[in-house]
Amino acid sequence: MTTLAERQGKIVNDVVAQETSLAATDFWWWAPHYVRTEDEENQTIRLYPTASAFPYLYKFTDTIDKKQLVCVLKSRRLMITWTVILKFLHAAQFAGTGIPGTTDAFRAAILSVDEEAVKDNIRHLRGVYDRFPDWLKDLNPIVTDNKMELEFKYGGAIKGFSLKQQGPRTYGFSAMLFDEMAFQAFARTTWTGAKPTLGKYGKMIAVSTPNGKGNFFYRLFANPDGDLIGVTRVRIPWWANPEHDQEWFDRATAGMEQQDIAREYELSFAMAAGRPVFRKDFNDQANVLRNEFDPPEYIPGRIVLLGWDMGYHYPACSFWQPNGQDQMVGFHSETGSDEEIYDFGMRMRETRGTYFPQEARYVHCVPHDAWKRYTSQSRAGHISDFDTLFNPQNGVFRGEQAIRGAIENAARLGAVRANLKLRADGRAGLVMSQKGCPNLIEGFAGGYAYPPEEKIIQSPEKGEEPEKNEYSHEMDSCQMVMTGLKTVRLIDTPSFHKKRGRKKMISERTGRRIGT
Repeated sequence: MTTLAERQGKIVNDVVAQETSLAATDFWWWAPHYVRTEDEENQTIRLYPTASAFPYLYKFTDTIDKKQLVCVLKSRRLMITWTVILKFLHAAQFAGTGIPGTTDAFRAAILSVDEEAVKDNIRHLRGVYDRFPDWLKDLNPIVTDNKMELEFKYGGAIKGFSLKQQGPRTYGFSAMLFDEMAFQAFARTTWTGAKPTLGKYGKMIAVSTPNGKGNFFYRLFANPDGDLIGVTRVRIPWWANPEHDQEWFDRATAGMEQQDIAREYELSFAMAAGRPVFRKDFNDQANVLRNEFDPPEYIPGRIVLLGWDMGYHYPACSFWQPNGQDQMVGFHSETGSDEEIYDFGMRMRETRGTYFPQEARYVHCVPHDAWKRYTSQSRAGHISDFDTLFNPQNGVFRGEQAIRGAIENAARLGAVRANLKLRADGRAGLVMSQKGCPNLIEGFAGGYAYPPEEKIIQSPEKGEEPEKNEYSHEMDSCQMVMTGLKTVRLIDTPSFHKKRGRKKMISERTGRRIGT
């Protein structure tokens, strides 16, 4: 017969064993119970938050658990880098302990901009470890701590590298974090060198704020050439943190240059020298759809609008449809690369089919000069851009209706600004899919700008003109849609069709029918 002391001892041992098992196998049990971190703003020590308090962090850790290659575009002060490093510490601390659900070994690499950043990360990790209860530290003690590396007794290790110079010469890590990759000189060679060594379970995670487009992080996240496949891309804005409200944002950005705010907090890759056109009107939280992993849904019966810009060899097109709240939703936008309008139009017709059915009702919003500008097509001689797309016999979009957008810059930009603003119901009149319209969103966030003051040109016909750049063509296509909305809303009524019949479907220049 067991004594009372023996029974009490068994209960205590069972409780300790259960707590150890939970700590070893569940990051979201371990971190809120044992991880005490130093707050950047006030230097106070506090426990790591729970999953329910910070759901965006839980979703993020679920992504990096399930995916092998992850690229994260993030704002400042979101604890993203810190969370990845803590995941490394959790895995390294329990590696080799023999606790069911843990690994025999775990080696992680933290790749930082310079040596000071490496030492800072290792120092913070050591501070977390030192605040653990004694029984947790004794479970797998640290045996190496040289400011660039933490090594645990039974098989876990975390090593730091500076990518200001050449990165690691050998790999074989269980996981690698590229901290602020956009600022790392050797990010590309390290990423491409390490990728083949990952095996089935290795992971690479790239985390950064934007730093323009001249770096490997931009290529990895935006994938402009379509060659970086197999990467899960995650975008986390400043307002994802429940502690960050508008008052916090205003305080955090006080005294900062507008372009720095756009880059560090609003996730803009643009580095425009001139004054951004829509900087005061665009709101990332209100104008970008939050369901970033799913495209918006087509609503049967509602009209679909295609905005066009006929740039020479760089045409652009964007797809829009009003949703159930009468917001104009941008599904997709794209700029052609050294393409004639016929080839680009054929490609857009194919792309359109991935979003909308063939029987949808389409209206094209076209620039005024589409009737004047001519393109060369060997199959049809010299014809206008408009006829190339909408000729009733052999146009790319034959049988579909086209209307003209405004020509004056003030009217075009004013129509866009009116739709960017919040309405009485608290919603913006214009929202865009982050997945389908990344370049358009970048343009709104600051890439679409006026030239520097000394280069501004006042056009007597159009007024002050924004600079032509990689954003301007898609921005022009959006302006065509926004200025065409009044006409579209007029023709999208039974009373109009009854009164007007086919009159709105006749070309003003040629008198030929251009729609059905």
